[in-house]
Amino acid sequence: MRAVIYCRVSTDRQVKRGDSLPMQRAACLDYCKHHGYEVADIFMEEGESAQTLDRTQLQKLIEYCQQNKGKVQVMVVYAINRFSRETLDHKTLRVLLYNYGVTLRSVTEPIDDTPEGEFMEHIISGVAQYENRQRARRTVAGMKNKQEKGGWCHKVPLGYKNVTEADERRTVVVIPEVAALVKQAFEMYATGLHTKQAVLARVNGLGLKVRSGAPLPAQSLDRMLRNPFYAGITVVKGRKVKDWPEPKKGGHEAIVSVETFQRVQDILAGRQTTIAPRQRYNPAFPLRHFVRCSACDKPLTGSFSTGRGGKKYPFYCCQNRECTAIGKNIQREVLESQFVEFLQRIQPKVEYLRLYKAIVTEVWHKKQTEAYERLHAAENKVFELRERKKKVQDAFVFERVLSREDYTEMKTDIEAQLALAEIEQREARGVELDVEAVINFAESMLSDAARLWQEMSPDQRQRFQKVLFPKGVQYSAGVYRTAETCMMFSDLQPEQLENPRMVALPGIEPGFED
Repeated sequence: MRAVIYCRVSTDRQVKRGDSLPMQRAACLDYCKHHGYEVADIFMEEGESAQTLDRTQLQKLIEYCQQNKGKVQVMVVYAINRFSRETLDHKTLRVLLYNYGVTLRSVTEPIDDTPEGEFMEHIISGVAQYENRQRARRTVAGMKNKQEKGGWCHKVPLGYKNVTEADERRTVVVIPEVAALVKQAFEMYATGLHTKQAVLARVNGLGLKVRSGAPLPAQSLDRMLRNPFYAGITVVKGRKVKDWPEPKKGGHEAIVSVETFQRVQDILAGRQTTIAPRQRYNPAFPLRHFVRCSACDKPLTGSFSTGRGGKKYPFYCCQNRECTAIGKNIQREVLESQFVEFLQRIQPKVEYLRLYKAIVTEVWHKKQTEAYERLHAAENKVFELRERKKKVQDAFVFERVLSREDYTEMKTDIEAQLALAEIEQREARGVELDVEAVINFAESMLSDAARLWQEMSPDQRQRFQKVLFPKGVQYSAGVYRTAETCMMFSDLQPEQLENPRMVALPGIEPGFED
């Protein structure tokens, strides 16, 4: 009789230890020799669970038995739980092998094709499933208990790693150089000035990589910005975690503050106004989705219409097809020229400008002082770490008082700290500029908002529009209205409100705010 041997271990730790698979193989070979079986082939499953039939070597074994139907009579395993831990899967495999003329034998268990042997096989298969379910229950209970105490027993996100302590406890620690870039991504997006694409380009440009060594994908950035683990909060999500502990403060180090994380969530959920350009916008229509119809409050969209001669003409129109307040289409030149006229009537409030100038100057000087202090501290830290690195190298190369293992460990730790310190040094090195000149330039430009808007690029126009009108503007019959403008500006002068066309809508101030 010819036999095939199947050996399996379920964890990578067993594979690396290397004592289980060779032991199973040797025992199965001895069994075959004792019973006079000729070994046709051996299939070794490394690090795959018996809870599924989708195992690489098992599928190859089944295919082998199918192709050699009638030429193989026995399948030998060390124990039934190496074959399967689910009763239904066990029966399915046995029927499949039976159709190929193959019966099952176990080195350590008394099973055969007699009624007594089949009865024992059913009992042992059921016991394997019971033990597996009990083990899973104990494991889940232990994981829940660990999380209840602030621990974490799942895969850690980018910027963290699991470390096994001397007492075999697994803890979560921060990877400094990666965490610094993760923190920068959160803080950059929390400002509301940048799109996710801009944040992604920035951190990838600084060298942020996923564990495979590839740049961070856009989908991973979105998951990262929504993960409360970075704010020090543990929460398990999924269909089967209803009875897991509620979100709570974890025992790991937070990379970002709770306040920063919450600002990011508000921006992602649309609860906080941003001045980042729309992620999908048409540069040909800068007022698209910014201007809303006064009658139905739907945002205007923009598109090109093709004339008889094939020439394309740009138009804005209301997204509500049933709305007749604006008309079917508005020429782009008309809508934008009227918006420029609207901007021409906006003037900065003199008292706000003076206050703004004083506050910005004071804050700037304070920030510069703090930046110089941080820069000095960062430079000292970089210098000290470089000196420590040199001493470690000397101790290993010249003095020979360090082993290679100790040298490698100390050098890796110092280089990680040095990378983080150099990032702090770059961030602390501010740009030297004449703040008075910048404020004066900004004042002169804001005094002519219309000209400034016309000279801007499409994405700059979108930012500028949001700065001036955080809640957008409404349009009807050639008239723009706004419920709220930037605090630095006063809108239309009171005498202009006598224009009979400027009729206020309910809840909308007619072009100015008190």
